[in-house]
Formats: sequence, C-alpha cells, structure tokens
Amino acid sequence: MRHLSISFPKLRACLAPLLFLVIIATLNFAGTPILSAKVNAKNVQTERDAKAYAHFMMGLIFDKQRELDKGIAEYNKALEYNEGASWIYLKIAQDYINLNEFENAKQYIDKALQVNPQSIEAHALLAYIHTFEKNYDLAVAEYEKIIEVNPIDKIALSSLADILVFQGKNQKAIEIYEKLVEQVDDLPILYFNLGLIYLHIEDFDKAINRFDKARELDDDFVPAYLSLALINEIQGNSDQAIFYYEESLKRDPLNINVYKQLGQLYINKKDYEKAIVRYELVLKLYPEDTSSYIALAYLYADEEQLDKSIEILKKALEENVSQLGRVYIALGTIYQKQGVNDLAIESYRNAQEVNPESDLAYFYLGVYYENNNERDKAAGEFEKAIELNPNNADALNYLGYMYAEEGINLEKAEKMLNKALEIVPNNGAFIDSLGWIYYKLDKLEKAQELIEKASQLIEDPIIFDHLGDIYYKRGQMEKAEESWRKSLEIDPDIKGVEEKIERLKR
Repeated sequence: MRHLSISFPKLRACLAPLLFLVIIATLNFAGTPILSAKVNAKNVQTERDAKAYAHFMMGLIFDKQRELDKGIAEYNKALEYNEGASWIYLKIAQDYINLNEFENAKQYIDKALQVNPQSIEAHALLAYIHTFEKNYDLAVAEYEKIIEVNPIDKIALSSLADILVFQGKNQKAIEIYEKLVEQVDDLPILYFNLGLIYLHIEDFDKAINRFDKARELDDDFVPAYLSLALINEIQGNSDQAIFYYEESLKRDPLNINVYKQLGQLYINKKDYEKAIVRYELVLKLYPEDTSSYIALAYLYADEEQLDKSIEILKKALEENVSQLGRVYIALGTIYQKQGVNDLAIESYRNAQEVNPESDLAYFYLGVYYENNNERDKAAGEFEKAIELNPNNADALNYLGYMYAEEGINLEKAEKMLNKALEIVPNNGAFIDSLGWIYYKLDKLEKAQELIEKASQLIEDPIIFDHLGDIYYKRGQMEKAEESWRKSLEIDPDIKGVEEKIERLKR
C-alpha cells in the first residue's frame, strides 16, 4: 500500500524572526544611530539569537552535504544559544533518524515535546520510528495524538489507517478512510486505498465502487484498472478481467506482468493465438523472461507444433536465462512428447547438472522412466526428489501409487500418500492413490469411501476403473459395470476395461 511520507517541520516560519534579528544586529554593528537606549539593552539577547541562527544555517549546509554528524554538532551549538527552540531539537532528531540512531532521535523528540507538547511534527517523527521498529500500537497512539490536535490531518489519518490494516483492524481503517474521502473527494489514491481494504475483506461490490471512483478522478490511474481486473478474475469474469488488463496496457504499455496475466487468461479461454501474441510481446520487452519462453513452448506444443516449441526453448538457452533448469525440464517434456527419448533423458540430466538441488529435475525424469515402464529407475529418481524436497507432493504420490500398482511397500506408500494429502488436501488424484493402496491392503470399505470421493472431485477414467474393481470385489456387480462404462465414456481407449465388462456377462 502506498505509504504517505511524514511531514517534517517547515523552517521558513521559524527562520523569519531570526533573520529579522540578524538584520537588527548587523545594523547595530554598523553603528546606525536609530535604536533607542531600550533596544540597546537587548543587544546581548539579539547577539545570542544571531549566533543560534548562524550555527543552525551551518547545520543545514552540512545536512545538504550529507555530513549529518557535523550537522548535529552545529544544531547542538545553536541550542546553546536558544534552548527553547523545539524545531532545532526536531531537526537533530531527523538527522539521527536518517542515521538509523533511533534512541538518540527519541531523546531529542522528547525534549521538543517538553517545549511544545502539542507538536504535530514531534508526534509524527515518533510514529515513524515506532512503525519502523514494528511497535505498531505505539505508532497508533502517536497518530491519535496528532488527530487530537488536528482532527483533519490527512497524513496522520491515512498513516493510521495503513497501520490498522496491517494489524487486521479493517473496519476501523475503513471508518478512517471514509472520513478522509468526505474531507478530500478529489484524490484517487484515497479511494484506491479504501478499495484495497474492501478487497481484502472480500466486499467486492464496495471495492469495485471505490476503484471506479479512483478511475473517474484520474482516467490514467493504472492501479485501479489492475485491481478491477483482479476482482473480476476472482469472481470468474474472465472477459471483464481481460478488458481491464487491456485498458491498463493502453496507459502503461510496458508492464510485462500484465501481458503474462493476459496470456494465462487467453490460455484458459483456449484462445491460444492471442495468448501467443501476449507472451511474444513480453519477450520483445524482456528477452530474459524464463517463464514466457516456457509458456510459449507449451502453447505451441498444445498446437502440435513441437519443432517450434524446441526452437523457442533453445532460444532461451542461447539467451542464458536465469532459470536454465526449468528450460531443460520443459525441453525434456517436449522431446518426450516427440518420442526422442535420448534427448529427453539428456535434457533432464542437464537440468540436474545446472541445478543439483532441483527436486523437479529428478521428479520429471522419474515420470519419464515410469511412463516407459522402467520402474526401478523411476523409483530412484522419485526418492531423490523427495530427499531434496520432502514436501514434493507429486513425487510422494507417484512413488506411493507405483508401489500400490506393484503391491509392494504398501505401508510406506500409505504414509507417503497421507503426507501428500496433508500438503495438498482434497486432491482427487492423491485420494485415488491412497484408496488404491487400501484396495491392495484388502481394506475395501475404506478404499471405496476414498475412491468414491475422488470420483466426485475429478472425472478420470482410471478412478472409475478403480471404483469398478472395488465394486466387483465387493459383489456389487451393477455398480461395477456402471463405473467401468463411465471409465470408457471418458476414455474409449483405456486398456482392460472392456474385458472386465465382458467378464461380467459370462
């Protein structure tokens, strides 16, 4: 969230009387005979003020040169001649803040408050320090003191609202922002920040209203368009999300993240041509973007243009993008789809070489070996992936299901699948795998319960095949046939299912 900067004390009003005194002192020094005896009696104090002013000005010069220690020394000398000047204490405090010496800054702020307990600038500096130190309750207290002095202090109100949002006190933050927009109804940032809070608490209608108001005040306020796009994505209105993203690009045509988001939305709509255009634009703006090369490669692969996919990934390798391991993995999957097995293996091995700690490189090579019925090799790769990343749920599922298929290590497989489901709950494929393990353990009731649940989560021919096997083994022949026919309906080429149905008829 945009943080409004703290208003530091302005010096012009404070310096004007001192400047006047310096002029008076100069006139006296020149011997101008226009001052009365009464004025001459004040010459000593005038001289002290002049010296205070001189040291203060030297402090400003040192500050401008970024010699803050020397500036602090000069300000302290100024205080020797004018110890009641609260704004000098605050200038020293500000320098200590810039030096990250917050305890010293607090001491001088306290001295300023002793002189002027209602100093808004002093409370603002304290609030800044407390916020930086993450003492949010203390920062809130300081902002509330400022608001007591000036109930319409916009910086204090907005800063207070920001902290309340961070603390999760959204309703109180909303009240403050609503008060702000009543006072100042022409600042889009206020409506935008208010919209963000409503978005956070998922009050989408009010969020949309505030973002629209921000756009109305400033037609080029890009964050409002992006937020409206996000809300529409959340609500599943992909066409409206696309509209707002495209509108944002008219105002900020170099935002590669928007092009990438549009690319994904067009993929979801299966409008691959537009998706390709968006990712190609990203690579024109930022030729090192790994994810866009991979997205483009998979798009062309879905269109069965595998040579084009490989060309794009090789281009990424030539550009020496930052995540070469991901590129090699993608290249391996494309070669695997082409049936060029030696190059697929080589690509996965390259991925392991450039990033030996990548569990994904081992996982994908394991998938390759499993698909090619080299299960011993597959198990070795999956085990390495899990060693590198014990929370790789896909590797846990693959290895556990592979054990279930072979009827080995079933207790170990059960633990793997339970852990996978802790990591990714309600994953239909994982639930089916665990159910199949129970089938192999002859725990048919538990197996049926799980695989019926899996069949409700995803429509997969293997899941319905498994369900048919369970029903058959439990003597529920009609349900078994129904499940197997459902499996064939999803995938007419699934192996072995027609034979199971024929066996029922004998």
